[in-house]
Amino acid sequence: MSGMLRVQFAGLTMLAASLAAASPVSAAALTCAEFQDTFTHAVPELSPQFGRSVVVSRGARGDTRELTTNSAVEGRLTCDGTRFVRFEVQLQMPSTPAGRDAFFRVQLAAAMAGLKWSRNRATQNIIGMSSEAADYLRASEERGDVSVSGKVERHAGAAGDLAAMWTKTDRTFIVLAYD
Repeated sequence: MSGMLRVQFAGLTMLAASLAAASPVSAAALTCAEFQDTFTHAVPELSPQFGRSVVVSRGARGDTRELTTNSAVEGRLTCDGTRFVRFEVQLQMPSTPAGRDAFFRVQLAAAMAGLKWSRNRATQNIIGMSSEAADYLRASEERGDVSVSGKVERHAGAAGDLAAMWTKTDRTFIVLAYD
């Protein structure tokens, strides 16, 4: 890394650390029960259900629940005790228009539930992220990258983060809560 880049990186790291220290902590962390209730009420047409999965690993932290719907969309909800930590949803590609519509609806419900966003704000962000991920995927293919993918992140302030990752074989959307 050149000297100038090292200085810029160090400056950004210090800025990020100071912003994280100065950011206000939300009054109460979102619980998994709140996430599940809001999510389920946002997409009743998909008959979403969260079931406990059996996970065997060393040092595994948290509780994982699998999302099942009446569509091709799959998801995982991760909690730490009762606190919401992460929600990840995937759609295998290629998919049908109905599958892509269900994936959009699940992303919308997840952003509304996980970040406590309005439907309008969630819709605008998801459409924007999807467009960017598609552009990045297309550019990655054109360049002939070894790992062909399109990745986009959105920082939602104190609420958490969103991420979208598209490849030729699947689409993934993640909502992360801040500690």
